[in-house]
Amino acid sequence: MKTSYLIVTAFVLSLIACAGEQEARIEWSPPPADTSVEPFSVIDHKPPSIPEWVSRYEAGGVQAIEAMSAYQNKYVFVSINRGTNTKALELWLSGFSVLQDFPRLVSARVQARFSNAASSYPDGEYGNYFEASVKATTDAVYQGAVREDDFWVLKRYFLGENWDVYEFLILLSIDKTTLGNQINTLLNTIPFDSLSKEQIDAVNQLRASFYEDF
Repeated sequence: MKTSYLIVTAFVLSLIACAGEQEARIEWSPPPADTSVEPFSVIDHKPPSIPEWVSRYEAGGVQAIEAMSAYQNKYVFVSINRGTNTKALELWLSGFSVLQDFPRLVSARVQARFSNAASSYPDGEYGNYFEASVKATTDAVYQGAVREDDFWVLKRYFLGENWDVYEFLILLSIDKTTLGNQINTLLNTIPFDSLSKEQIDAVNQLRASFYEDF
């Protein structure tokens, strides 16, 4: 599913024009029905050309970037900000801190892993282990993350009338083993005390294959 397209579409449909608003934390919801992507055209972008990682991200998300030979042994993260105020977006771009902002990206991916694996609401299936995992991975300090590149593109959507939206992207990467070890250390500190037997079994089952669809 082209998550980036769906997020942009929701943004445009709500007609939110305030720039500088960062992407929202991922929240669980039932799998959506097939949603058509609103047509758009690229009318401007950062010179000189659109890099391969941006094209791959548009087509298949971070997994498509990770399929590139340069990132075969790395996890890739893309931080996105959208709006119409380029000055605000440029301030966000220049103020982005790997140390401070990378944990939010990791936590969102951890949260998505729990949500996608759950057959119902993850806080019911995994108890407070789910919430504790999100908090632990948000508050952590990670070693080894690298800011690889950044890019911006101006898209024109056709929704009865034209809507021009700037999209700023920052590409980050980290060695898979390096990140996996750090996440495992965090998850191993979370107690099972308040979990039911069924919840403990669900957590253990997920942990055994946590990085297969990460």
